[in-house]
Amino acid sequence: MSARVDREPHSRLLLQTLTEPASCAQLDLSQWDLLLRTARAARLLGVVGILIRDAGAQSSVPPEVTVHFTSQSREDLYRCAMAELTLQRIERSLANDATSVVLLKGAAYIARALPWARSRIFSDIDLMVARSEIDATERALREDGWTTSPLDPYDERYYREWGQEIPPLSHEQFQFEVDLHHTILPLTGRLRPDADRLIRDSAPLPGTRFRVLGEEDQFIHTVLHLVHDSDMVGGLRDLVDVWLLGRHFGQAEDFAHRLVTRARLHGVARPLWWALHYVESYLQGNAFTTDTMARLADVCPPPMVIAVMDAMVPGALFPPGPTSSHIALQVARLGLLGRYQWMRMPPLMLARHILVKSRRAIFARESARLDA
Repeated sequence: MSARVDREPHSRLLLQTLTEPASCAQLDLSQWDLLLRTARAARLLGVVGILIRDAGAQSSVPPEVTVHFTSQSREDLYRCAMAELTLQRIERSLANDATSVVLLKGAAYIARALPWARSRIFSDIDLMVARSEIDATERALREDGWTTSPLDPYDERYYREWGQEIPPLSHEQFQFEVDLHHTILPLTGRLRPDADRLIRDSAPLPGTRFRVLGEEDQFIHTVLHLVHDSDMVGGLRDLVDVWLLGRHFGQAEDFAHRLVTRARLHGVARPLWWALHYVESYLQGNAFTTDTMARLADVCPPPMVIAVMDAMVPGALFPPGPTSSHIALQVARLGLLGRYQWMRMPPLMLARHILVKSRRAIFARESARLDA
């Protein structure tokens, strides 16, 4: 565990409870208060409750704390029920469409009945279809009442020509937006996973028209969402996803071999190394993570790059706490935002993107000042 996290009591307490749930028996009420606030800020309160329950440590939880876990569990069940209703409506919307539709991220975790899935907070339904089918799928959804919000022409073009998905779709009867993907990373990015292969090798979900990515591809998508397609701010939830997926899928003796082979096929071995590096840094490594990282030794970044990332990542992954330095957090997050944008676009496109966004922000501030 990094020195930075060791100096942050709230982060240390959350990590200890995630990796050693039975240790909660030693907490006093002030520590429980800090843990609950940190877990809720990290969107992990439900997962913490599940891990404590699975460790048989529920009897150690004070009644004043149990009510928070119970409330979160009920909210999680409601959210999952609403997600399932949304998926049923999407099935109806696409009833006459023969396109292969793959569930991604939270919806896929629920569909696979992963042990922690119903306690994982998510706010949208992610689907993927072949790029050649994206227009027909969008049209079918729109005909059943799904709509997109008006966008600036630049943002509209960004989504449709350069991104990995079309603008989010919403329906007045449902709380979840639908993100319709045709691949899992931006078309302008430095990495290009084989989207056709992802869809072709996906598995059907019995009793539905949906499919889910293969186990290795689902793991890889979770990794890419954390370390390549985000600035990692608030990313502890996604790191925990990687950790728990590794515990679940990694029970198969050959999973590490299959995963590394698949990552090399998609050209994403380095992001896989980064994700497992932070699993081992902050959460419990195991035989699977050790074996997988050994197989990725040839893509290990230079020591200086690792040192710079290790200095910045805690400030993004973990929610701020009572002892956090605001300046240090801002510097770390700015650095990771720059890294994220650099990986998304080639230099000239990035320069134009920054110019467009900066001009828009300045205009918005000036308009707000004049209206005040």
